[in-house]
Amino acid sequence: MGSKSSVAHAQVNNTHFVAPGEECGEATPCYESIQAAVDAAANGDLIKVSRGRYTSVLSQVVYIDKAITLIGGYSTTDWDRSDPAKRPTIIDGEGGDRRGVYIEGHNVPTITLSGLVIQRTSPLNTKGAGIYIQNGSVILRQNLVVSNTTDVKGTSGGGLQVNYGTVILIGNTFQNNNAAGGGGIGIGNGLVTMQHNYVLSNGAFFGGGLQIQGGTVAMKGNIILDNSGGTEQGPSILITGGSLDAENDIIADTNSDPGGEAIS
Repeated sequence: MGSKSSVAHAQVNNTHFVAPGEECGEATPCYESIQAAVDAAANGDLIKVSRGRYTSVLSQVVYIDKAITLIGGYSTTDWDRSDPAKRPTIIDGEGGDRRGVYIEGHNVPTITLSGLVIQRTSPLNTKGAGIYIQNGSVILRQNLVVSNTTDVKGTSGGGLQVNYGTVILIGNTFQNNNAAGGGGIGIGNGLVTMQHNYVLSNGAFFGGGLQIQGGTVAMKGNIILDNSGGTEQGPSILITGGSLDAENDIIADTNSDPGGEAIS
């Protein structure tokens, strides 16, 4: 995850600010939770989130069904520059039965998430623990998706599950996530473009790094290392449907049983 976020987004209508304790300094309007800011936002709005840990007792920490741009890595004394490495903005599932972010983007313009840490989610009997994308045009840029689990039989997408939509992944890290299929990323359908992402040390019975069940996937310049699977169908990338076009990617050190295959 980069130290400074540079996100291109549509013309911003309004900017909302989020900080722990609803203490945003002089910035207004200010919210204590990311969800409160999303609920108050309209299509085209920008939400800036200060460093801190954000949780929920609901079935996801954040639910998005609007064309917003959500950026972490700010501080309450500097709302001009995002620095996710020094100012982590953490969406934390706390190991509970919930997703990190649920995106329903049907019939709305582009949704962008950048500079966030999404961790420790463990939803039961469902797909997509860290991030679940049901539909829409979505950009994920420079996020760290780590230690999320949905490993009940039939589930997929420990870090990210894409069901439908047009999704662009740029400069994200998916690490130490687990699922029955697609430990790092599960793709059920849609058009998915992956550029310069890290998919590291994820685990699944089917496709330790990625499982592609449908759709069209284009990859360029990604690093996919040390992912593990449990059977002959457990390589780093498992393709059971759809198509994959890969260019200049590093895919290696797969810990599968047996054979250590990279792509199947």
